[in-house]
Amino acid sequence: MSLEVNPSEIRSIGGKIISIADDLKTDTSSVQGNLAPPTRSGTTGWSTTTAADRAAQGWQDYLKGLVGRLGQAGQSMIDAANNYQAADARSAERSRRTVTR
Repeated sequence: MSLEVNPSEIRSIGGKIISIADDLKTDTSSVQGNLAPPTRSGTTGWSTTTAADRAAQGWQDYLKGLVGRLGQAGQSMIDAANNYQAADARSAERSRRTVTR
């Protein structure tokens, strides 16, 4: 069984995930306050208005958390690729030192 890891591809995917998180953050910010219909005269106090406002806030909170989790996942992939590459370099250096002794 063989395992091949391509750190540059993992870093690239991590960067794409971070980019998606940034796009989602921008998109979410652009609709802030627009997810629920505006309160019109005569609708103040309606339970549907309150429910729509709560639902909109729930979505905003969820999407904000999702943006954070996506950003963390992307950064974790980049960190893992960097750590893998560094460990591989250290291992190769130790092997060279052992062979030359």
